Amino acid sequence: MKKLGTYLVIFLLLIVFGCKKSEEQKASESNNPNKPASAQKKKHPPAPPAPLEVYQEDKLVTTVQPADYPTVASAKITVGDKEFNGIALKDLLAKYKLKGKTVVLGGPQRSVAVTWEQATAKDVYVVVGPHQFLQISAPKTMNISFPARLIKIRASDKTEDAALATEKQKTGN
Repeated sequence: MKKLGTYLVIFLLLIVFGCKKSEEQKASESNNPNKPASAQKKKHPPAPPAPLEVYQEDKLVTTVQPADYPTVASAKITVGDKEFNGIALKDLLAKYKLKGKTVVLGGPQRSVAVTWEQATAKDVYVVVGPHQFLQISAPKTMNISFPARLIKIRASDKTEDAALATEKQKTGN
C-alpha cells in the first residue's frame, strides 16, 4: 500500500511540474524572434496622419487635413529613384504668406529650426510620403536632421534658438 501511495505522489508531482514546464515552453516560444512572421503577432498599423498646422508666430494661419495633402502638394517630386507628390517649401511658405527669419518644422517627437535662407533653398521640398505622412526632402549637404513626419510649420521673426525654445515650450517636446 505504501508503494501505491508513493507512486501516486510521484505521478501527481510529474503532472504538476510537467504542466508548468509546457506553459514555460509556450511562453518562451511566443517571445521567440526566430519564429516565422506569420506565426508572430501582427504589427499595429501606423497611426493615422495628423493634419498640418501652419503658424505665423503664435497665430494659426491654416490647418491642412490629410485628405487635402494631394491638392497642396500637387507637383511631382523625384527623390532618389522614387516619385512623390510634393511642393517646394518656399512655395508652401509663399502660399500661406509666411515671413520671418526662422522656420520651425515640427514633428510628433521633435522640432528643428532652420533659417529662412535654408527653408527657401533649392531642392527643399515637403512631400507626401508613405501612409499619407508629410516629410521633408532636402539635400544631404544641408546636414540637418529633419523630423520624420511633418505636422507643424511655424514662421518666426526670432533667431533659430529662440524660435526653437518657444516651440519646445508650447509643445513640451
